[in-house]
Amino acid sequence: MAIRRRTTLPVAAIMSSALIVAACGSSSNPAAGPTSTGSASAGSSPNCQNIPCAGEINGAKFLIELPNQWNGTLLVWNHGLRLDPPPPVPDAKPADTYAPDGPSKDPNDRSVVGPLLDQGYALAGSAYSQQNWAVPVAVPEANDLYNYFVEHVGLPKRTYVWGESLGGLITELVAEQYPWVTAAAPQCGVLAGTNMTMDLALDGAFGVQQLLLPNLQINGYADSQQAAAAFTQVYNLVTQSAKTLNKENLGKLLTVASIVDATTKTTTADGANTASKLQAQAEALLTGLGFGTLGRANIESQVGGNFSTNEQATYANRVTAAEKQQIDAFGGPGSANEWLSQLDQAKRVQFEQAPRVTANTKMGNPTGVLKVPTITLHTEYDPAVPVYEESVFKQRVSDNGKTNSLVQLYTKPPASYQTAPYGAGHCNFTATERLALIQLLDGWVSSGNKPTNEQIQTAFKKPTGLDLTYTPPPWPALPPEPISQPGQT
Repeated sequence: MAIRRRTTLPVAAIMSSALIVAACGSSSNPAAGPTSTGSASAGSSPNCQNIPCAGEINGAKFLIELPNQWNGTLLVWNHGLRLDPPPPVPDAKPADTYAPDGPSKDPNDRSVVGPLLDQGYALAGSAYSQQNWAVPVAVPEANDLYNYFVEHVGLPKRTYVWGESLGGLITELVAEQYPWVTAAAPQCGVLAGTNMTMDLALDGAFGVQQLLLPNLQINGYADSQQAAAAFTQVYNLVTQSAKTLNKENLGKLLTVASIVDATTKTTTADGANTASKLQAQAEALLTGLGFGTLGRANIESQVGGNFSTNEQATYANRVTAAEKQQIDAFGGPGSANEWLSQLDQAKRVQFEQAPRVTANTKMGNPTGVLKVPTITLHTEYDPAVPVYEESVFKQRVSDNGKTNSLVQLYTKPPASYQTAPYGAGHCNFTATERLALIQLLDGWVSSGNKPTNEQIQTAFKKPTGLDLTYTPPPWPALPPEPISQPGQT
């Protein structure tokens, strides 16, 4: 596929796209800490006049909001990744420190939490006592928050856990571990788990190192500053290549995007032409490399070394004929095969046994042993947590004979747009789509029956990109261990 000589890439959009890494955990409603105490039983009308609805539990800020008339159901929200320090890109803001009790990203946006309170739900959420890859603290702190709610407000009749991005992973882990969970709704979640997700992030960093930046450090970071320096190298390379239309560099970046199956649509790129697709792939690549540098440094510090590998990767097998044609349009005939051969002949990265096992046991790898009704929601085009994470999760659930406990839902964007209202972008859902999840969980728990397609369509009121015909693509790489046994290498 050839491109016209004067095709340009929206450099400003590509540059700002890297901020998606920092934005994964932004949410709503700061928590201030009253010191009063009190308690109430479920079914009554507790209020925050005499109950401490905000404060800290063992260093983790929390927020509780109570309806005028409690229906007996508690919703526990788990927020996404908050990088601390923030990524080294323009306009990056320090990590949020407040405790959200719902998914709204603007503190003044009550489009989700408002209707939930009106319907009688009690809401709670934690800021976690640590940031970055906070799984080891966030999971038990959700349990702490639930116990606090029971002590100070009352015993819920039902408790649903929900969350997005890294919080989607945390949501699933909480649901697997604690018997007080009645149902779960992970959204845009890292449901393939830490090991497989970070192995794939390593593939992206490895590709850039081998094809473009031979001095790029891709693991073994001494600290976050070293990781930030590595990310800055990649960021500058991508933005400068787009600005100058360096065709060879763009072809190599497309090769790397192809081996990780980077999305071709995002919130601001509808993929309608070559330039738009390149913008989307650049955004996805930068986001993945943010996880693969800044996120990796934090996980390495927690597990004690390198936990990722690409030893079994055969990169040439991942790239389709159509993708090779697009790469060759930039680098010339045969470029794709040449660069893929270069990657396949390069020395591999070997994991360290103890850190890999620790990452599996501590950093979050869902087993697929579902214990409660679970509904996932994912955009079909997600540059940060690709939709094929859902394929791995489905396989694990199936391997454990738990498919009757799982419904997976997807949203697609309109055919063309300047800013996607839904369906493309990381966790880009409408308020009605998020509210539909809770409605469907309620119906499932109450009736004991999985929601039908008709019930799902009724719950997902317009505007929505609900797509009941969609099947996500498979994981791009052959995992180094069975999908049903994550990380046990």
